[in-house]
Amino acid sequence: MLKRKIIWSIITLFSIIIAFMSLRYAMFLFSGYPEINPVADAASKGFMSHFAELFHQHKVLFLLHIIGGVIALLVGPFQLSRKLRTHYKRVHRIVGYIYIPSVLAGGIGGISVGFYAFGEVTQAEFIALGSIWIMTLAVAVYAIIKRDFKLHEKWMFANFSLTFAAVTLRLELFPLMLEYDIVTAYQIVSWLCWVPNLILGLLYKGHTAKLMFALTE
Repeated sequence: MLKRKIIWSIITLFSIIIAFMSLRYAMFLFSGYPEINPVADAASKGFMSHFAELFHQHKVLFLLHIIGGVIALLVGPFQLSRKLRTHYKRVHRIVGYIYIPSVLAGGIGGISVGFYAFGEVTQAEFIALGSIWIMTLAVAVYAIIKRDFKLHEKWMFANFSLTFAAVTLRLELFPLMLEYDIVTAYQIVSWLCWVPNLILGLLYKGHTAKLMFALTE
């Protein structure tokens, strides 16, 4: 029990920290993207120039992705709380009503931005992550409509493992940048930040086989 609380506390803490850190990107929509460091290498300049241009041209899509992701990160950990699910079911339901549209907004924004991302590897990542993020949410919502609470819990857990990719991306990116240029590091972390998360989520809850049952019942 204590171990579970410690893990939940760490997940919640990192989610809140990264959520507020991510808000600075939303602020750039109004203040303008910061100037590129003049001493940066050519690869970094090219990457950041593309990102700044993309950010300027698709502000609405970025805002959708950022705000949706931030809200999902802030409320998502509380949906994992067994105490909340057991003793405060109405609160759990209300938080769910906030979490669901947040993931939809973040996923749609991420998929849309993905078509313009830097390089084919990163494009594929954005589109894949956004699509699977929404798909796992859809299965979880379908399960709760069918009153299958166990299946709902399992797929919401898998879904939040993808939401948490915002945290693992930042934790993994900086060490990778010590070894690779920013373009290579970002292409690696764009997959590394969420594929292991999803695998761990699926293995932990052991519900891969139930997906077809949920869809065909």
